[in-house]
Amino acid sequence: IDIEVNGTRLFHYAMPGSNKRHAMWIRRKQNMVQTSQCSTLHAFYQLIRDGKDQAKDWRLNEAEYGAIGGGFPITIKGTGIIGAVGCSGLAHEDDHQLLVDSISAMLGIDLDQE
Repeated sequence: IDIEVNGTRLFHYAMPGSNKRHAMWIRRKQNMVQTSQCSTLHAFYQLIRDGKDQAKDWRLNEAEYGAIGGGFPITIKGTGIIGAVGCSGLAHEDDHQLLVDSISAMLGIDLDQE
């Protein structure tokens, strides 16, 4: 798990069993959030919906950008996206859900009632 704001890492935690590849995927996901201005899972489904290819159509190198779940924007109302939180280690849709559940809990939002 990694939290970055304005290019500065504020938090990083590597769980036992994680490795350098997880950190590399987090970096790719955070790059995608900053570029696409949306969650990486949204970017993933946008590519599928539009029949586009990340490298060919968006011109984003897959070694540097990851359009798979697990990256989420940090947004300030009235300002915009100032950073990204990323995680890696589960199936990409589960990475995304982990972030949604964690952020919702931190903000006191009950997703079952929304």
